Amino acid sequence: MGITVTRYSRLYEDRAPVFEDFVKEVHKDLQTRGYSFEIAEAGVLTYEDSWNSARIRIAQEDNNLRYIYTIEMSTLALIGIVIGILLILIVGIVIAILWYTKYSSLKKAMTAAGETAATKVPPLPPPPPPT
Repeated sequence: MGITVTRYSRLYEDRAPVFEDFVKEVHKDLQTRGYSFEIAEAGVLTYEDSWNSARIRIAQEDNNLRYIYTIEMSTLALIGIVIGILLILIVGIVIAILWYTKYSSLKKAMTAAGETAATKVPPLPPPPPPT
């Protein structure tokens, strides 16, 4: 069971007499859009793939039809997202550590080079006395 991402509800007024045709038309339209919803029971359609699961419920309310659907992110997709975020975080930390070791080594080398040069280069001769 995943995380509910979307809940939607809409009331279609004066559509109760065409309940079965409405359900068939929703099912047909979803199939033409490439989604193979199953008719679970009267007025209930379900769908599931690796990424999402969805449920549509169409119910009669007086002379109206209530169209309700929910979409849930699958557990597999949720696990993939969490692992991806953790991997990115871990890779980011590793890259930061590598950068710091390279930076630290470069900084030490540059500081040492300055110190070495200061000890090896002879001082300037004193200026000539004024005449």
